[in-house]
Amino acid sequence: MKTFWFFAICFNFALAAPIYLSDRYALNEDEINASSLIEMGDLPDFTIDRFNGKSVVKIPKYRIKKIFAEKGIDVDLRSHTISFFYAKNIDLDAIAKMFVQKFGEFYPNVEIESVEIKLNSFAEIGDYSIVDIEVVKNNSKRKKGNFAIYFGDFDQFGNKSRLKKMYFDYEIFGRLKVIKAKKNISQGSTIGDQNAKESYIEFEQIKPNLLGVKALGKSTARVKIKEDEIITTNMIAYIPDVKKNSQLTIEVIKNGVRLTFIATAEKNGDIGDTILVKDQNKKIFNALIISKDLARLE
Repeated sequence: MKTFWFFAICFNFALAAPIYLSDRYALNEDEINASSLIEMGDLPDFTIDRFNGKSVVKIPKYRIKKIFAEKGIDVDLRSHTISFFYAKNIDLDAIAKMFVQKFGEFYPNVEIESVEIKLNSFAEIGDYSIVDIEVVKNNSKRKKGNFAIYFGDFDQFGNKSRLKKMYFDYEIFGRLKVIKAKKNISQGSTIGDQNAKESYIEFEQIKPNLLGVKALGKSTARVKIKEDEIITTNMIAYIPDVKKNSQLTIEVIKNGVRLTFIATAEKNGDIGDTILVKDQNKKIFNALIISKDLARLE
């Protein structure tokens, strides 16, 4: 006996249960006319007439509404499409974890407390397994959005033979890390622990040009900043560890022997960055910044 879930397109609710598309049926006025080549067993949560082979089954709309009303769900039957789906497990928890990981790679300053995942589109995927996730960075800056999951069919050697794609909606519940002014900051003042702090706001969308913790103690205010105001990069002038055209001692260590020469930084950089430097013979090298006046040839 096959098991099915009931799902209403355009209804004002969504079932949390994982679902796969099986067949689709039209809603005509006061009855549902459903023709099918499938056999339908009793629904696990809702008892609706059984389907037998190719027979046409008519289910009055009032019965559908009554069934859901008993579950405390108000169904809007103005929709003209009702569908039935195979109840095959899609691991929404696993998909949620994949989404959170990918989102965190894009936006590490968002702390996700929970995420709600719902099916957005449908595909006949049978026994296909989850292969990959597709999250578009520029389309995932807001609290709500969508992403895609690829499901794959594998041959006897474990190779992917076919891929199918399904879309999911997400809603993020979390907070966004920002830097705020502890007090009024005057123009030209250094921004550091004495006048700025890490803070959190409810996440609604990614804000552009947020200041990072790395800039504290290494930037000055270009404008007056009010107490409790979120500080953004366009409000500050960043002071790099190494400024363009400054001189650096470049060290070369080979076979236990340390050699040094003087070179000029070709761009701004911070400790841990690799930048281009130019020696006195105008040769260009890559060098790793070790301190404000020392770099190591790479």
